[in-house]
Amino acid sequence: FLYFSPHTESASARERQSFLGFAHFLSELGPHPSLPKLLGVVTVQTPLMIALEELEHRDLLSFLWRCRQDHTGQEAPCDMTEKRIFTMGTQIGSALEYLHSKNYITGNVKARSVLVGRDLSVKLWGLGPAYRRKTSTASTEYVEDMEMRKWQAPEALARQPLQQSSDIWSFGILLYEMVTLGEPPFPNIIASELLNYAVL
Repeated sequence: FLYFSPHTESASARERQSFLGFAHFLSELGPHPSLPKLLGVVTVQTPLMIALEELEHRDLLSFLWRCRQDHTGQEAPCDMTEKRIFTMGTQIGSALEYLHSKNYITGNVKARSVLVGRDLSVKLWGLGPAYRRKTSTASTEYVEDMEMRKWQAPEALARQPLQQSSDIWSFGILLYEMVTLGEPPFPNIIASELLNYAVL
């Protein structure tokens, strides 16, 4: 699939540099079976774009929602058995271990940031926060993202520096999403009040 720069002809030099920096970041990661393959980067004309391998079922959250549906008379797109969840979890864990070995913290581990292939193998995506964290100062690390808060570790909610264990916390929430076929975590807690329930 294609990942486009959010800006076209109106892109400033800084925005263009940021996009190219992200493309370079992806190329530096090198190949890993549980990360999408980088196929190429278009930089000589607008729109700027990054070409990645196509994964048929797209993001894991949408895939899990489809698994809930009644597929009478149709071939079901998935079979989310305990074994399947274990296999997918192992693949995502392998990608995290690889990123952590390179001293990257994603801060963005959730079902919507995982891509699902034709054979139901999964690959971790959503690496923009890891790149921004690499290139930003510590003071700019805390960008408020209410959508992500329910996946964030207590230290992230408290605006403390993220650690590799912060990704592991989010990975646990992702496993919950898989087991429940895409149920949102902590449904009875308002995102802004999560820290009241966390033990630091």
